[in-house]
Amino acid sequence: MDQEHLHDLVKELIDASEMLTDMVSVFGEDSDQARQADERYVSAAATYHREHHWEKYCSTEGPWEPECRMYDC
Repeated sequence: MDQEHLHDLVKELIDASEMLTDMVSVFGEDSDQARQADERYVSAAATYHREHHWEKYCSTEGPWEPECRMYDC
């Protein structure tokens, strides 16, 4: 994974986090704006987690770990 792509993932995650904080502080936790910002944050976190964490984990722990295996069912 190139550094530019990783930088973009982190930037999106930080932007989504800041937006969520702003929406909650302005509109409250139960507002539609806060829910939409939360969805954006969850999506950005999932993308970062999927594209970075598992790559790093599997490269250090090894492809034989259960979390790193691919199964054809």
